Amino acid sequence: MKPKWIALAVTVFLVIMGAAIYHRSQRNAELRRQQTVKEEGLVPVTAVTVENRVFHSSIPFTGTLWAV
Repeated sequence: MKPKWIALAVTVFLVIMGAAIYHRSQRNAELRRQQTVKEEGLVPVTAVTVENRVFHSSIPFTGTLWAV
């Protein structure tokens, strides 16, 4: 009975460590990408064609509004 619990504990530990290592590697890759963008001064831009649209200055909703 005891070896099963040890094997289960080791498996759970390895899965958690694998997930942590994967998450850290993904985070480090994103941080490197952001650092490169910052150093090179690159700013992602999306360009669109100018067009006329109707502008609504209010938002219709249903419900109760409470002051905070």
